[in-house]
Amino acid sequence: MKRLTANSSEGGFTIFEVLVSVVLLGIGVVALASLQIIGMRGNVAAEDRTKAMSVATAKLSEISSYTFFQNMNTGEVVADARLTAAGRICQEVNQSCLTREEIRTRAGLAEGAALDDEQFRYTLCWTITDQGDLTQPGSFKQITIDVSWSDRASKGGDDVVSISLTGLPLTAKYM
Repeated sequence: MKRLTANSSEGGFTIFEVLVSVVLLGIGVVALASLQIIGMRGNVAAEDRTKAMSVATAKLSEISSYTFFQNMNTGEVVADARLTAAGRICQEVNQSCLTREEIRTRAGLAEGAALDDEQFRYTLCWTITDQGDLTQPGSFKQITIDVSWSDRASKGGDDVVSISLTGLPLTAKYM
């Protein structure tokens, strides 16, 4: 009968070496997984900021399209009534800058029809103020637009984030 003996010239790994390599590999995998989670949160936050900026830009485009003319001879100003509304106006909107009422109207839904609250995550506020006497050349309306939303990327999901476009001039077109 042949006896089995350990031959020191045979290559291989000890159980300790294998265990250490498995532990190091596990630590690396956990680190990569946590980086992936951080990256996903960053992507969600960037997506929210991009959509909020889109909402603000859509509102700015809408306001810029309102009638606002000044007669060069008389100084008379012809302005859309929405440009003369006083104070700060706020609405809950979706990422397309549509309110609940606008969605219901477009979809032909009843006035009280339920809509998914998650779609209306953005609060859009704007203020339009006169800068100077509008009958005088060089005067303009100043637009301030704020968009705020609940931060989905935060751990609690209840942090409020906002962006602002301030001091945007709207000058009269001359007739």
